Amino acid sequence: MLGLGAAALADQGGDAAAEAQVQVQAVATACGTGSNMPVELCTCIGTQASAELNADQQAFVIAAFAGDDAEAQRLRGVVPPLELAAAAMFMVNAPRDCAAGGD
Repeated sequence: MLGLGAAALADQGGDAAAEAQVQVQAVATACGTGSNMPVELCTCIGTQASAELNADQQAFVIAAFAGDDAEAQRLRGVVPPLELAAAAMFMVNAPRDCAAGGD
C-alpha cells in the first residue's frame, strides 16, 4: 500500500513538472510572438515566470505579451492588485535579468 502511495506522489510530481514546462513554453511563446526579444531570452523569461509567479500572474504576463487586452482586463478584475503589480514588475525586470545571464 505504501508503494502505491509513493507511486501516486511520483506521478503527481511528474504532472507538476509537466505543467510547469507547459507554462514555461506558454510564456516563452507569447514573449516571442509579442516582442522582438530572441528565443533564448524568451525561454529564460518563461523559466523565471514559472519559478517566480503564480498561475494568475503568469496568465497576466502571457496576455500582456500576446496583446490580449480582454484577458488582461478580466484578470485585473480577479487578481489582487499587489499580484498584478508584481507581474508587471516581473515584465520589466525579467528581460534585463535574463539578458544579464540570469536563468
